[in-house]
Amino acid sequence: MSEQFNEEWPQRINVSKIVSYDTEIIYTQILEDNRARVGEIDITLDDIMEVVYELAKDDFSCGFGHSAVIRDLIFQDENGEEY
Repeated sequence: MSEQFNEEWPQRINVSKIVSYDTEIIYTQILEDNRARVGEIDITLDDIMEVVYELAKDDFSCGFGHSAVIRDLIFQDENGEEY
């Protein structure tokens, strides 16, 4: 058994978890949540991203009261565009 770290080994092993959020479903939910409002509602990508941030914060939390740090997460669309 080796007693020393092998310098040829990688320094880190990164593990990623991918969670996708359907923007059309979020859009529809925002409309539903605001259906009692009088007049037309203007939903922007920023509105959808606010919901995505909240969902991601919950989904990436550990479950023991530690919430995810949004700035540590990478948000990308299907084309690789970051938000």
